[in-house]
Amino acid sequence: MCEKFISETASWSELSEVYKCVLSTKYTDSITFYEKERELLDFLDREKSSPIFIVLVGDWGMGKTFLSRVIEEEAKKKGYNVRNVKIDQIIVEEGGKFSVSDREVVIIDEVENLENLQYQYRGEIVNFFTHMKKTTEMKDINSVVFLLATPSGYTKIFSYGGLLYSLLPETYTAFKDRIRERVLTEPTKVEYFLMLYCMLKSVKSEALGLVEYLNFLYYLVPITRRNITKIVNNFLCQLPDNSPEAIYKVLVTRKEAIADLYRTVEISDARLFKEEPKEIGRVLRGYDYSCSNAKLVKFSHWRENFAYKLDPNLRREIEDIITVMKVKEGIPPDDGLYVIVPKEPREYYPLFPDEDVLREAYKALKGEGICAVKWEEVEKYLNVQLRDFLLEGDKYEDMQRVIDEYKEEAEKLLSHDKYSSVYPKVAEGIKNFVVEVVELAEKEGRLADVLCNPSKENKKSSEILLECRHRDGFYTFGYKIKVTDDLSLQSRADFTVTYSTSDAEGVVIKLTHPLQRYFLQLSYLSQGLRVRKPAFKLVFANEIAKLESLIDDINELNKIYENIYHTFSSMEQIEYRFQSIMNYIIYYKGYTGKTGKVPVKEVFETVRDLADQFRTYDRKNIKFTVQDIETSWRLLEFLSDLDKKKLVKLEGEYIDLDEWLGEYTVKVLEKVLKRMDKEDVGKLALEVMTGTSKGLEKKVRAALNAEEVPLDNRVVEGVSDLLRVGIRSGYIKVDTIKEVDRKLNEVREKVQDIKLITIKERDVKVVDVKELLRTAVKVRERAENSVTSQALLFDMLDSLSALAQIKPSQKSEVMKAIEQGLTTVRDLKDKVAKLVKDVTAIQHTEDELLKIRKGVQDEKLISDCILVIKGDRKNTERLYKALNKVKLFTYTEFVDEAFNNVEVTSTLKEAGEECKKLADDLETLKEITGRLEKIKSQVSSLVNTPYIKELDNIKRELNGIKSTLQEVYNRAKREGFINGSS
Repeated sequence: MCEKFISETASWSELSEVYKCVLSTKYTDSITFYEKERELLDFLDREKSSPIFIVLVGDWGMGKTFLSRVIEEEAKKKGYNVRNVKIDQIIVEEGGKFSVSDREVVIIDEVENLENLQYQYRGEIVNFFTHMKKTTEMKDINSVVFLLATPSGYTKIFSYGGLLYSLLPETYTAFKDRIRERVLTEPTKVEYFLMLYCMLKSVKSEALGLVEYLNFLYYLVPITRRNITKIVNNFLCQLPDNSPEAIYKVLVTRKEAIADLYRTVEISDARLFKEEPKEIGRVLRGYDYSCSNAKLVKFSHWRENFAYKLDPNLRREIEDIITVMKVKEGIPPDDGLYVIVPKEPREYYPLFPDEDVLREAYKALKGEGICAVKWEEVEKYLNVQLRDFLLEGDKYEDMQRVIDEYKEEAEKLLSHDKYSSVYPKVAEGIKNFVVEVVELAEKEGRLADVLCNPSKENKKSSEILLECRHRDGFYTFGYKIKVTDDLSLQSRADFTVTYSTSDAEGVVIKLTHPLQRYFLQLSYLSQGLRVRKPAFKLVFANEIAKLESLIDDINELNKIYENIYHTFSSMEQIEYRFQSIMNYIIYYKGYTGKTGKVPVKEVFETVRDLADQFRTYDRKNIKFTVQDIETSWRLLEFLSDLDKKKLVKLEGEYIDLDEWLGEYTVKVLEKVLKRMDKEDVGKLALEVMTGTSKGLEKKVRAALNAEEVPLDNRVVEGVSDLLRVGIRSGYIKVDTIKEVDRKLNEVREKVQDIKLITIKERDVKVVDVKELLRTAVKVRERAENSVTSQALLFDMLDSLSALAQIKPSQKSEVMKAIEQGLTTVRDLKDKVAKLVKDVTAIQHTEDELLKIRKGVQDEKLISDCILVIKGDRKNTERLYKALNKVKLFTYTEFVDEAFNNVEVTSTLKEAGEECKKLADDLETLKEITGRLEKIKSQVSSLVNTPYIKELDNIKRELNGIKSTLQEVYNRAKREGFINGSS
C-alpha cells in the first residue's frame, strides 16, 4: 500500500523532506526535535572566544545522527569547516590525538564506545581527554565540538565516578564544567501524528486515513523517531486494506508487525475481538459517537481559547493524552489535529495530570459531542490483547523461556508448606515489581530503600506473603503482598497488594491476569527484562492512580508534619506557645461574640485588657493565658508566620473569625478524627474544654500510630496543640454548657471580696475579684451556642476558682503578729500600770502597732500609689524589673514583696507623695516587724521573771494581810477595843 519505503538509517534526503513537512506546522512549540535543532544551531551563530563542547544525549532512534546531519548542513552554509568522525577512529587510528581549528565544527559519534575501548586503549583515551581539555582552554577559536552519546554511555563516561573521573580525577570537575549537555526526548503526540502523516504522504501510502486509529499505539510502542519510521514501513505499508480490523489482524498475526517487538499476542487469546470485532476501531481511536461524555475540539480552538494560559510543561503533558488526528483529503495536517476534552477526565485516563483543568476546559470550549472510551474499556483490551507490548526483550524466545522457568519454580514453591530454595528469587521479583509500581506512582521524589521480609502471618501452601516497607520522612509507607496460584486452572492467578501507611488504612489493589502476564509483572527485573515505562503505566493506570492518591497523602502528610516539627521547634527556641497565641482569637470571639473579618489590632487590644484581669502567672494549672506581646504588630507577625506555615489563615491584617484555621491544621484534625470513634472524640473534647484531660498526647500518639512509626515528640506535641485548638475553636463540635453552669455555681460560692494587683511589663492594674465574676457571667449569656465562649468561660472560671482560694498568707502572718503584739503589750501595760505610774514606753509601742495595722489595711493608699506608678513610665519599668519573677500579687503580697525588695521601696519613694507615704509605712513596718519579735520575747521574759512573780506573791500576801487586818478589826470592834469611827 506504499510506493516506497523510508530509510531507517537516516537517509538525509528522505528525512529532510519529512522534517520540512513536520516543521511546516504552526505548532512548532510541540516539536521537541525542532526545539533541540533550533537550540544547537544557535551555538553556531554565537561569536565564541574559545571552543564549545556539547554532548548530545539520546537513546537509539531518537534522531542524534539525523540532527548531526542538520547541524552539518547548516554549519557549511554559515562558512564553517565540518569534520564528522567516530570515536573509534580518533582512539584507535589516531592514538587519541585531537585538535580543532578556528571556524570548525567537529561531530564525534558513538562516544559511548569509549566504555569498551578503555580496556585496550586506556592510554589513548587519556590522551584524547587531555587534548580535549587543552582545546577548551584555547583562545580566539570560534568552534563547536558535538559529541553524540546514548544516555547510559554518557552516564558511564561523564558522571562522577565514571570513566573520565577515573582517568583524570584531578581535572575532572574543571573539565566537566566546560561540557554542555543537551538531551533528546521522545516526540510529543503532536509530533508523532505529524511524523506519521508526513511519512505516509512521502511514500504515497493509501493508509493515510488510518492515522487516527494509531492513538493508543503512541503509548504501547517506544516512540523514537526511528520507530515511527518502522511503524510506517513494517506496519502501515503492510496493511491489506484501510480498516481498523486490518490493523488488528496484523497486530495479532505478525510477530514482526512492529520491528524490535519480536512477539505478539497469540490468536487464541483474541476471543474478545472475535466476539466484538467492531470495537477495535473505537478503542484504537479513543472515541465514537454512541454517547456524549466528551467534546471533540479543534486543536487550534483549544490553543487559542484555553491552553495559552497553562504552564507549558503541564500543557504538553495534557496534550500528549488528549490529542488525536483526523486526516481528510485536501485538509492541511494542522487542521486535522483535535483534542478530546472529557467531562470526567479520570474516567478517560486515571493518571490525568490535572483533571480540574479539563473540567474547566469542558465548560469553556465548544466542540462536537463524542463518546470517549472509558479507561476500563481500554484496559480490558490492553491487558488481554496487547500485553506483550509491556516488556522489552531481545528475542521473543528468551521471554518465553523465562516464563517456562518461572512456572517450574512457582510450582515448586507453592507445593511446599515451608519456603523452598526458590523463594528468594521469586520474592525478589515480586519486590521489584512493587517498587516499580511505587516509583511510577510517585510525583515528588522517590521513597527510601525498600525492605521486604516474609510475613509472620499464617501462610497457606498456595500463597506467597511478603511485608515491605519504605521509610520516608515521618512516615513508613508499607505494603503486604499476597500471591495465590491456582495450579488447577494454570491460566489465572491472584496478585493482591495492600498499600498502607502508618496512619491510614491505605488501598487494596487486586490484579487477576493470565499466568504468563502474571509472571512478567512479578519477575522481569530479576530476569533482566526491561519494562516499557509508558506501556507499563498505561496498562496499570487504574492501579497506579489509586496508589498515586495514597502517595500524595503520604507526601502531603510528611510536608505537614515536617512543618509542624519545625514550627514547634522554633516556638520552643523563642519561648512562645502555639496555644497562647491561638487564645487571642478564641478569647476575642468568645468574649465579643463577633463573626466575620476583624482587624488583628482589635483582637490584640480587646484580649490584652481582658487577660490582664484574669491571668495568674505564678499559679500552676491555670489555663487563662495569652502570649506576652507588647504590640498588635508583634501578634500580627506571629500569626503571619503561622499563616505561611498553613496552620492559621490570615488575610493581610485581618482574620476571619468564621474560618481562621489553616489548611494544614484542618488536614491534621481530619486525619486524627478519622482514626478515633465519635464517642472517644466527644469524651476527649469535654476533657479538653474542662481542663481535665490527662494523657492527651498519648491518645494522639495512638491515633497517629506513632508506636509503629516513631514520631518526634515535637510532632506529637504539635498535633496535640492543634487538636486542643480545634476543639476550643468549635471546629470539632462539642457542647459543654452543663459543665459550664456547674462550675460557675461552684465559683460563685468561693469568690471573696478581695482586690488584686496585676503587674505586667509597662502595665499595672488593680482588680476586683467580684468584678471579674460579673464579667464571666456576661460571657455566659452568649455561651449557649458558642463553643469559643464556653472555652473562654472555662478558663475564666478556672482562674477565678484559683483566685477565690488565695490565702493572703503574709497579711495574715503580719496582722497576727501585730494583734498578738498588741494583746501582749496591753496586758503588760495594765500590769505595770498597777505598779508604776509612767507607762509611756509601752504606750508608744502600742501606738506604733496600731499605726502599722492601719497602714497594712489601707487598700486605697496602695491603689492610689499603683495609679501614680502607672503614669510614670520610668518607674513602671523599674518596678517591673524589680518584680520580674512574680507577676501577680494580692495587695498584701505586693506589700510583702515591697517589704523585702530595696529596689521596690526606692521606686515607691520616687513615684510621688502617695507612694512615698506607703514606702515610709513599709519602712516602719519593716522596723516594727523586727521589734515585734523582740517585744514578744521581752514580754514573755518579763512575765516569767522573779520580779513579776514576787509582785504576785506580794499581792497575794497583801491580800492575806488585808484579810487578816479586816478580821482583827472586826473582832476588835465586836470586843469593844475599837469604836465605830475607827
